[in-house]
Amino acid sequence: MIAFVVCNFNVDLGPEIELIYPPDVHFSTSDLSAICFNSFPERHDTEVQDDLCFQFSIHNGSPDIRLDSPCPPYGSPSELYGHCIFRQEYDDNTKRAFSQKSLVLISNHDFPAFYLDILRKLTRSGLISDPNALEAACSQVSSWPAPSVGKHELPFMGSLLILEMYVPLYPLRELR
Repeated sequence: MIAFVVCNFNVDLGPEIELIYPPDVHFSTSDLSAICFNSFPERHDTEVQDDLCFQFSIHNGSPDIRLDSPCPPYGSPSELYGHCIFRQEYDDNTKRAFSQKSLVLISNHDFPAFYLDILRKLTRSGLISDPNALEAACSQVSSWPAPSVGKHELPFMGSLLILEMYVPLYPLRELR
């Protein structure tokens, strides 16, 4: 995992970054813009109260973010994967009466179900941008071993997460 990014949809300005954790991760301006833009759904029904979960990927254009040790076939030396939870809540203090935020987990590994589990545990309290929770999460994730083939039981926010990685029987090949 590289970072958590909280994006806020400002009615006057459009999507904007509210928080990056850890704060010492330096994304390029173009990567931040792409993360922010992709962290909001194309359309969202205002009647739906549930969180919306989705993923995206962008090319790593941040020279300070080195993806030196990907774990093939699960890691990418050049792609950043964004795993998102988007939440829309009633807020009569805003122009449209809704607050719209996304919590994005950025990684060069694409483990959608696993990362979604992490995001759900982080937002279970109701807050989507709790700096203390993000700090605790980053601290725990940084203690995990590098991804490798096999079954991993990883401590996270008072529970154990299971990550199982297998060698694919049929390696993915480039489409021609």
